[in-house]
Amino acid sequence: MAYALSVDVIDPDGEIYVTHTFWGETEKEARENYAEHAEDDESLEDAIDEDRVQESGEEVPDDELPAAEEEAEEEEVVKKAE
Repeated sequence: MAYALSVDVIDPDGEIYVTHTFWGETEKEARENYAEHAEDDESLEDAIDEDRVQESGEEVPDDELPAAEEEAEEEEVVKKAE
């Protein structure tokens, strides 16, 4: 089973501002992806420091795990469109 870790970022008014989903073949890998992203996302890092995140995770069937190549292709398309 793969793992999906959802992280809600809560704004100062207590509302969910954005939800990130981090995928991994295991929970450990999903959490590593989360940690790597947080290092590059200043607003997420601030929310973590200010205890304004809520985490929830669940095992998902392996076939629901997005392929890394698909994600990279989607990022390229967005960058080209900008």
